[in-house]
Amino acid sequence: MRLMPNINQLFDSFPDYDVFTGRSTPPKKRRVRKRAVSVNAEEPIRPATDYGDGFGKIRDTSKRTPRQNYLTVFFFPFALIWLEFMLKFAVCDEFNIASPVYTLLFIIPFACTLTLICTFASEKINRILCNVFTALITLVFEFQLIYFGKYSAFFTFSGSKNGTLSPTDVLNSITNYLGWFLVLLVPFLFSVTVGRFVFTFRKIRVPAKISLALVIVLFQILSVTAVSFSKSSKNPKSSYRLYNTVFEAKPTQERFGLLETEYLDIKNSLT
Repeated sequence: MRLMPNINQLFDSFPDYDVFTGRSTPPKKRRVRKRAVSVNAEEPIRPATDYGDGFGKIRDTSKRTPRQNYLTVFFFPFALIWLEFMLKFAVCDEFNIASPVYTLLFIIPFACTLTLICTFASEKINRILCNVFTALITLVFEFQLIYFGKYSAFFTFSGSKNGTLSPTDVLNSITNYLGWFLVLLVPFLFSVTVGRFVFTFRKIRVPAKISLALVIVLFQILSVTAVSFSKSSKNPKSSYRLYNTVFEAKPTQERFGLLETEYLDIKNSLT
């Protein structure tokens, strides 16, 4: 293998002979190209972004990771907004301009709290927590829809006139509200299928956790402040009275959403 370069150099050292003129010319000096020498002569030099495994260059995911972390913050708000408003449409809530505003204000603190809980562990555990929380919340909405299909009212822990549900009642309610029943499953089905590719729920740093906590406090203050604006109203079903003094499940759900109604129900049953 080493004879060929020596033979080539030998022939290159002979003068060139021109048959037409009968003259010979001295050989031209060839320019030797300098080759980069690697530390290990047997391994070729590769770019710094190439592992040399035949799969091409390394993809830089440093820009994609923060973007996915930001998207994660929006999963629970989107999921809860979807559940709340689909339930409102399903039970035919009365239209009220203030209702969407109150519902959104009370959704954000609850959604950010769930997001904050799902950012302390590894990505795998956080995704499991996300799916569990989404499943539990979806079950609450599905149960209330089934109960509403039977009694045209919501189940309450503090209620003294709650009825029972037989398997036949459950089946009839699901049949009557089948479309809405499936629509309420959308956030959970999305989370367990393709949600992990969009909402990663990675472990975030302390400053990001503090930011989420501040958002929770800020929106809770805004929601309570918005309710207090109707304190001077003489309407027996004003927002202030429904939130602080008189608890009625259906009007409260129409005004503040089901999750806040559940909170006020539990608070009322304990006091």
